[in-house]
Amino acid sequence: MGESLTSKTVPAWAADAVFYQIFPERFCNGDRSNDPTRESLEAPDLVPKSWTVTPWTGDWYARADWEKERGPNFYENGVFDRRYGGDLQGVVSKLDYLSGLGINVIYLNPIFYARSLHKYDGASFHHVDPYFGPDPPGDLLFELLDLRSIHDSAVTQDLLDGLKPCG
Repeated sequence: MGESLTSKTVPAWAADAVFYQIFPERFCNGDRSNDPTRESLEAPDLVPKSWTVTPWTGDWYARADWEKERGPNFYENGVFDRRYGGDLQGVVSKLDYLSGLGINVIYLNPIFYARSLHKYDGASFHHVDPYFGPDPPGDLLFELLDLRSIHDSAVTQDLLDGLKPCG
């Protein structure tokens, strides 16, 4: 009892951190002009031309017409090709809400360009995926977070250090 939660491998700021993980594509659609297209999917030739962005308020197990057209299996014939259009503007538009929850660190799943839903297979780690919004000059998102005290400069530096390429 009474042991410190910090260590040589855990930054001091993390001891009091309240994290909130955001999977941008599924969080909030703040800009419909950058919604994904059929051509942006991993294998667009395998997806019917009738494909559309999935509505936010739909029943998860209800299958869209394009999914039924593709085949009878819920998982193999559609669910992995669903896209909801969440983007960075959606994250920005919810910063006051997130701050109100009491969080002080946001962990974003990858936001770099990739065909996959999860974006862990980024084609470039220098540019924001165009379906998440424009590739902004500077650190606009960090500036907005700073205004709401969601992080401090030490946190930002630790996070940026973690984004540096290995090797």
